Amino acid sequence: MTWEEAEIDLRENIILHNHLDKKNKYKVVVSVPPTVCNRLGEEGFRIQVGEKSIIPVPFSMLIALYEESRRNNGIYNNKVFLDLFPEKLLSKPCYVHSVGKLFVAAGVADQEGNRNYRIK
Repeated sequence: MTWEEAEIDLRENIILHNHLDKKNKYKVVVSVPPTVCNRLGEEGFRIQVGEKSIIPVPFSMLIALYEESRRNNGIYNNKVFLDLFPEKLLSKPCYVHSVGKLFVAAGVADQEGNRNYRIK
């Protein structure tokens, strides 16, 4: 799957109020494209990760993580996120699984165990 195909799947399959993790009352999509998701004016998703905590997940982040995961033998995980966005990971460790669950919900990846996501 190319990034262009993955982006289409993300745009078509992730809808407002999607619960990305059925075991967790959070990880809920609270805004979807074409909404601006951060202060830089980037388009993307916003995911509620706590009672009052929401993280922005712009497409610039998703494409970087997707492409790096493909170079990492098709595996998205903590290491991939840490290599690209260490400051985000240190401030909100939930980013790793929020993005992974977003990829799974869109049909872009499958979860393998508790820590890895296989990019299709």
